[in-house]
Amino acid sequence: MAILAAVLALAQSSWEAQTAEAQRLRGAGRYEEAHRLHEAALREAGRFGETDLRFIGSLNNLAVLDQDLGQYASAEARYERALALLRGASGQKDALLAGTLHNLASLEQIRGDHLAAENHLREALDIRLAVLGREHLETAETERALAALYVSQGKFVEGEQIYRQVLSFQEKVRGPGSAEAALTLKGLGSLYRQRGWNVFAEPLYVKALAVQENLFGSRHPAVAETLNGLGAVQFNRRRYEEAAASFKRALAIQESVFGSLHPEVATTRYSLGEVCRARKQYQEAEKLFRSAIAVWEKTLGPESQVLGRALPSYAALLRQTGRRAEARQVQARAGRIRARSIRDGAPVPAPSHRGICCIN
Repeated sequence: MAILAAVLALAQSSWEAQTAEAQRLRGAGRYEEAHRLHEAALREAGRFGETDLRFIGSLNNLAVLDQDLGQYASAEARYERALALLRGASGQKDALLAGTLHNLASLEQIRGDHLAAENHLREALDIRLAVLGREHLETAETERALAALYVSQGKFVEGEQIYRQVLSFQEKVRGPGSAEAALTLKGLGSLYRQRGWNVFAEPLYVKALAVQENLFGSRHPAVAETLNGLGAVQFNRRRYEEAAASFKRALAIQESVFGSLHPEVATTRYSLGEVCRARKQYQEAEKLFRSAIAVWEKTLGPESQVLGRALPSYAALLRQTGRRAEARQVQARAGRIRARSIRDGAPVPAPSHRGICCIN
C-alpha cells in the first residue's frame, strides 16, 4: 500500500507539472508542444482511472488543443468521451462539466450545429450561474460565447446586449487591457461589421489588437484572428491595400503556428482572395480560393456550411474570367449546400469573427 501511495503521489506531481506547462505553452500559442505535454499528462492521469476528474480534465485539455490545431473529429470524440464520463462521475465535477460543455459548443458552432451549440452553452451557463454566480469571469466567458452564437445567427440585438454587459464586467474586474476584454471587444467589432457598421467596428478591432499585441506579442494566433476582422472592415470600406496587408500578416502568423492545412489558414487565404478579386488580380485570387476550398473540403467536409457561404464568390470570379458554365456548377453546389442546411434545420449563419471575413 505504501508503494502504491508513493507511485500515485509521483503521478499526481508529474500530472500537475505537465498540465501547468502545457497550459502555459498553449497561452503562448505553442500548440504542438502543448499537445504533446497534454498527451503525457493524460497517460499519467490514466493511473488514477478513467472516472477520475484528472483523467477527464486531461481529455478535455487535449480536445481543446485538437480544436486549436484544426483536428475537429478528434476534438469532438474527446469532448464527447469526457462528457459521458462526467455524466456518470461523482465528486466536485461542476466546473469541469461546465467547461467541457462550453468547449464542445464552440466546436459545434464552428461545424454549423447551432442548435446543439446553444443547448450546450445554456447548460454550461446554468451550471456556472448556480455554482459561481453571475459576476465571475468563467460565467462571463460563457455569456460571451452565447453572444457570438447569437451574432452568427443574425440575432444582433441580443448579442450586443450580452457583449456590452460582459465587457463592462470584464473591464471592472480585469481592466480594459485584459485578454478577456480584448476578446469581447473583437466580438462586438464583429457584430458591428456584420451589421454594416464598419466605422464603429474598426476602432474596436484596433483597440483589441493593441491589447493583444501588448499581452502576447505580434506573432500570436489571437493577433492573427483580430487582424482578420480588421482586414474585413478595411475591405468593406474599400481600403484594399490595407486589407491585403492585414490578411497577409494574419496568414504569415497562422501558417507559422498551424501549417498550411488548417481551416483558419484557409479562411484567411479566402479573404485575401476576395481582396485580389476586388483589385482584379484574378489569377492570384483563383489560386487562393482553390487552395482554401481544398482545405475546407478536407477538414470540414464537402457539405460544410462554410463552403455554402464561400463558393458564390468563387463562382463570381469564374464569371468574371469568362467561365460561365463552370460558374453555374459552383453556384449550384453552393445552393445545394445551403438548401440542405435549411432543410436539416440548421440556419446558414452569418460570417463570424472566426469565419469568412469578407463575405457579407
